[in-house]
Amino acid sequence: MTLVKAIIFDWDLTLWNSWDLHLWLLEYTADILAVPRPSSDIVASAFTSPFIEHLQHVLGVPTERILPVYMGMYHSMVSKKGHLYEDVKGCLEDLHKAKLKVALCSDKREVFGVSELSLCGLASSFDSVRFLKEGDAYKPNPDGLLQVISDLNICSREVIYIGDSVSDIGCARAAGAISGAARWASVNLSGLDNSNADYQFDNLRDLMELIGIY
Repeated sequence: MTLVKAIIFDWDLTLWNSWDLHLWLLEYTADILAVPRPSSDIVASAFTSPFIEHLQHVLGVPTERILPVYMGMYHSMVSKKGHLYEDVKGCLEDLHKAKLKVALCSDKREVFGVSELSLCGLASSFDSVRFLKEGDAYKPNPDGLLQVISDLNICSREVIYIGDSVSDIGCARAAGAISGAARWASVNLSGLDNSNADYQFDNLRDLMELIGIY
């Protein structure tokens, strides 16, 4: 493997468990709007689509009805339902100790992502952070990842980009980076397993062993 100088992570379902929170908010919103609760399979199948499209698809009503209800409960529930996956903080600390650069590149909207980073105490843990802003292209478009790589002042083949979805793997490939599949929380394991990722990780320890830290 090429000498790795940086690890760039996706956020949702890679470092941060947003799944339980999102399902709860969708069910709550469905109940308030008196529409059927979406099944977890339906939610999973549309999870990587743009957020507004995703909400409308899984609930089947206009987003102007959905957003006030969903967002009205998000801030009060995020600390109760959202959380980091096991070993995330220790992994980040060890990567920094090993003199590797560590960054985030996520399609989560910036208003959510920045709030969640602050909530879990990781606001200063990354050398570069990119959440989605209005008008940004979604993955697998590599523009966001390429910007983060540029911010780190390294070349693409010195980067492992790790994410839970097929679009993450496609994004890494399009950017010329090494791809790593975060299997520990993916809602599309079959797709991830067939994505031709360079590496498949069952947990963060697998990553650390690959790069010689553990």
